[in-house]
Amino acid sequence: TPLNKSGELYGAGFDVMFNLLPEEDFNLWVGLGTTYMPKQEFASCLASESNANYTLTFDEKVKIKAYDLRFMVMPEWNITESLALGLRLGVGICHYSGDDAETLSLSDAYGSASMRNTYSYSETLFRAILGVQAHWAITEQLGALAYCQAYLGNEADLKIDGEKVGEFD
Repeated sequence: TPLNKSGELYGAGFDVMFNLLPEEDFNLWVGLGTTYMPKQEFASCLASESNANYTLTFDEKVKIKAYDLRFMVMPEWNITESLALGLRLGVGICHYSGDDAETLSLSDAYGSASMRNTYSYSETLFRAILGVQAHWAITEQLGALAYCQAYLGNEADLKIDGEKVGEFD
């Protein structure tokens, strides 16, 4: 039975931006940011076989955590006095790590036994960042930012004993 992806993963990010070139119609921001994703279940598998003599169960859980550090350049064009649209261009260092735990259990008329194997993995990647943003200046020192960005480059592969079993981005 293949691993079942557990759905979306969650985390938190924080960015600090400085406006290097404030103009009437244009701003050039530079920023440093980080994202942290705490350890959580990424995928799982549960398979069971039973008959009159025994029950065999295989259970696997893959957990992952990640963080990144990024440097961004964000040119933006003022649409109104408080709203600007722009680009997100940058580079980032992303680190993924976690573990895979497999449990094989056998129950029959004589009792039960189980065997557990665990594997760990870790990978660091350098990536380019490309995206768009909308920036709302609430005050001169405080703003709200909505953005969508993609990390371009190699994907992080989940490998167990050198064999690729999944990937995450």
